[in-house]
Amino acid sequence: MVFTAAEAQAFFTDVDQMALPPTTLLGLLDEGIQEPADLSEFYDDDLKQVANNLRKPSGTIPNPNFEEGSDEPERISRPSYVLGAKSSKRLKIAAAAVRYYETIGRELTPANMHYESVLQDFGEQWKALETKSKEDDPSVPHITKALPIVKWTESFEDFLHQVVGVRCIPLAYLVRGYTVPLLTPPPLGRNKSYSDATGSVEMELISRATYNHSSYKEDNKKLYQFLEEATRTTQYSHSIRPFSRTKNGSEAYAAIKAQYAGRDKWQSEIKKQENFIHTRVWKGKTNFSLESFITQHRAAHVSLERCAQAVPLQVPNERTRVIHLLDAIQCDNASIQAAVAHVKSDETPGGLQSNFERAAAYLIQFDPVVKKRKALSQGSHMISGVSHDGGNSKKKQNRGVSGVEFRYYKPEEYRTLSDDQKVELREHRKRKGQSTVPNENKNKGNNKQKKIKNQVISALKEIIQEDETPQDDEKDARELIISVVKDMTRQENNASSSSDNKTQGTTLKSILKRLNSRK
Repeated sequence: MVFTAAEAQAFFTDVDQMALPPTTLLGLLDEGIQEPADLSEFYDDDLKQVANNLRKPSGTIPNPNFEEGSDEPERISRPSYVLGAKSSKRLKIAAAAVRYYETIGRELTPANMHYESVLQDFGEQWKALETKSKEDDPSVPHITKALPIVKWTESFEDFLHQVVGVRCIPLAYLVRGYTVPLLTPPPLGRNKSYSDATGSVEMELISRATYNHSSYKEDNKKLYQFLEEATRTTQYSHSIRPFSRTKNGSEAYAAIKAQYAGRDKWQSEIKKQENFIHTRVWKGKTNFSLESFITQHRAAHVSLERCAQAVPLQVPNERTRVIHLLDAIQCDNASIQAAVAHVKSDETPGGLQSNFERAAAYLIQFDPVVKKRKALSQGSHMISGVSHDGGNSKKKQNRGVSGVEFRYYKPEEYRTLSDDQKVELREHRKRKGQSTVPNENKNKGNNKQKKIKNQVISALKEIIQEDETPQDDEKDARELIISVVKDMTRQENNASSSSDNKTQGTTLKSILKRLNSRK
């Protein structure tokens, strides 16, 4: 729509619009700006140059103070035009808005170009897009076992919403599923530069940006590079190879989606989630809580909502979701049955039966599985039995015929036992699979023998390494070696005998004594 002369003048001069002095309009005409649509060609640097030109305009004008015979010149330099900071800022936002409306295929009108009611909000959102365009691109999601192809398509499209192209348009507009937007766009929201259906400047650009722009090829090439990185080293890289020469990312993505994430894949997902909702039941017999079961129901509904974006599907409403959940709860616990009955009876507008989250929060309070867990965690103590003889019956069961008590004995205690008691204790421990020798005594003996053997071996090495050994010493050394070998053999054959351990210790001590006497 072409602005009338009066509308154009009001746009530039009204206080709630560009707020320019009327005389400055003459300067804008010299710069080629006659109506709002002319701002389309003026970017920030261009408007900066316009401001400089207005402050120092070229040419001359007749001198209003000139009089015949006076010293005043007949013509003087053109005076500066006033262009304040506020007007300069608003002109930049208006120029961006004109290009925005051209991109989304909407006509300019005095209503959608009004600054205080429309363009001020547009300027804030546009600034956010410009800031995002200067940030580093996020990491590209890759197709992996944890992120299969169907779910990857969703992650990849979310990723493209974060990557801003050349025209400050998120690259998601290249994968929206259609090339040409509707010729008749939905009406703009009240005092908004976008429709209520899109809800923001960003989403309006994604849904309505045209492909017939010189910057489209650059955006499309960048999209192909992201696809190549995401599919690299996977079987899906073959699907985009036909588009490698033209770098047509839009068509490459459409090929992947049609082959691996088409209607059949979404129909399969719908069948899987609906089967869960209608057939899976919760009986509360295992350790699986009601809250976990409700979480699965919630996840199934979210999955159906994603499927509805890809294929035609009637997603269950809140009341239907609650009915499906109540039908799936087949627990015979009295508390949970009463809670289910209460939810069914609350049919008031906004009541439990028409609000899934409220119903879920109410039902979770009566989960018998959680109550059972709490009872177990409190550690209930139970009495195993009562003895009427002061505990003497237990003591009698722990004693043998010889009077020996079936327990652990320290070495000095074990030596005080009689032979009959030792035999009975040994037989009892054999029946119980225990050692017949006190563990502490055995461990100490073994550690002691190991220490002595190390000392003997060290001493033998000293003897062998001597350069000049007397003949008598050689004889003693041979006897010493034979003694050590016999001693080690005796250890291996009689390791379990405490009396033998004592003999071994004595033999090794005598060897060390002989070695010390030689030094």
